[in-house]
Amino acid sequence: MTVKLKRALFAKVGDVVHFFTFSGIGDAMSHILVEGKQSWKDARSYCWNISSDLVIIDSEKENGAIRNMSSSESLWIGLFKDPWKWSNGSKSSFRFWDTGEPKITNNRDCVAANLKKEGRWSTENCSKKLNFICHGENQKSPD
Repeated sequence: MTVKLKRALFAKVGDVVHFFTFSGIGDAMSHILVEGKQSWKDARSYCWNISSDLVIIDSEKENGAIRNMSSSESLWIGLFKDPWKWSNGSKSSFRFWDTGEPKITNNRDCVAANLKKEGRWSTENCSKKLNFICHGENQKSPD
């Protein structure tokens, strides 16, 4: 069986894209690490353009798997303040905040996973440019 995303057309030439599928973390999703720094909003749009969304993290196990995907310092994830919710509208109770987080300020409404700090999450200004992770449903190919 081959696993693929529904659509894999990438908006920007030059971005380095890595595909990962994790087994045993409770979902049927492919994770896509995009090493092409963008604002949170632009990162989300990029994910939408490939029929996915910014990653939603539901467990410490998934957070750990994501932490091992990249050597980047921080990556955008799908959590944002409205109040805190995921980019797909879901309300997971799992949080992995760094010490002193979340910082409640007017312009730190988006969340990044800091891979140098065990994947702990921090609030960031949404216009900051970071690498990011998309995730999308796996789909069996017809072969």
